[in-house]
Amino acid sequence: MRVLLAGGGTAGHVEPALAVAEVLRRRGHDVFLLGTREGAEARLVPERGFELITIDKVPMPRRIDGQIFRFIPQLMSTVRAVRAALTVHKIDAIMGFGGYVAWPAYVAARRRIPFVVFSYDAKPGIANRIAARWTPWRAIGVDDAHGVFESAVFTGVPLRDSLTTLDRSALRENACAFFGLASNKKTLLVFGGSLGAVRLNSALLGCADRILAADWQVIHVVGQRNDSDFNSSSTCGQGHAWRTYRYLDRMDLAYSAANLVVSRSGAVTCAELTACGIPAILVPYAVGNGEQELNATRIVTGGGYRKIHDATLDGDSLWQVLDEFLTSDAALTELASAARAQQSDSRSAASALADLIEKSVER
Repeated sequence: MRVLLAGGGTAGHVEPALAVAEVLRRRGHDVFLLGTREGAEARLVPERGFELITIDKVPMPRRIDGQIFRFIPQLMSTVRAVRAALTVHKIDAIMGFGGYVAWPAYVAARRRIPFVVFSYDAKPGIANRIAARWTPWRAIGVDDAHGVFESAVFTGVPLRDSLTTLDRSALRENACAFFGLASNKKTLLVFGGSLGAVRLNSALLGCADRILAADWQVIHVVGQRNDSDFNSSSTCGQGHAWRTYRYLDRMDLAYSAANLVVSRSGAVTCAELTACGIPAILVPYAVGNGEQELNATRIVTGGGYRKIHDATLDGDSLWQVLDEFLTSDAALTELASAARAQQSDSRSAASALADLIEKSVER
């Protein structure tokens, strides 16, 4: 079987696709990934040994205005490119992970070959909501989906093997050594996704002196586009236990070193946190269709996690939440215990999605 997986832009879209790709490859199938030349997939996909089929980036307009007249011809051009790739590579099935890469793949596959629509957000995006009506093959990463996804197969969110089997306690000493940190000090891990989050970076830097005064270490992943934030964060490390990165491939080590996380609440991030049982302060990204707010609410309700609204985020508001956990071992222990109680097993998610692809072709 020859399969095309469509997911690109950020690591949050690409990593779940690669997790499924690894399972399919182990089963003897030929796997290709669809993406753009600009997204995270341009680096991640070849590094994992898969062929990347590139298309132009055509983001779907969020409202009906003049952009729609430019979007339609651009979309149809991209759809034709995908259809040509389906023929050249003799693709038998497609799985889409949502977003601007998946949409032209869904359109190209409709009435031609079977395709699976996978949504890992608590609120599916518009591309997935529309395409899910065109196919009987639907899957969800959370178990309380609505609308057309109510009849979807629940699989969980596919994650990298290094995270689904992670033993944080066993790795912590080596993880701290990897980052040049002390294993006998507590570590705060802060990141805003593969592209970063300027507001999150700014808030962290706004309370950096208070974090260091509490005798904590910091791993700060600023994002690949944020050069000024990188430079500002790097100055915090002069003589202090503060490590700054644009991007981290070894999130297994970052999670192992961390006692507490501050991050956005993308679906994959929330799945990684709960899979690893790590407590976190979540700041949902306010742009989009509200999926990050719903993602955060789901796990905050279960305990082990706190939430800060993006609109009120700054150095003072972040410290108001961090203060309790950075200065009280008892409070941190209680939060960590609640996070472990929510710990989920994501090892079967990628295999369940691979099963669904195989069934769509066999039917």
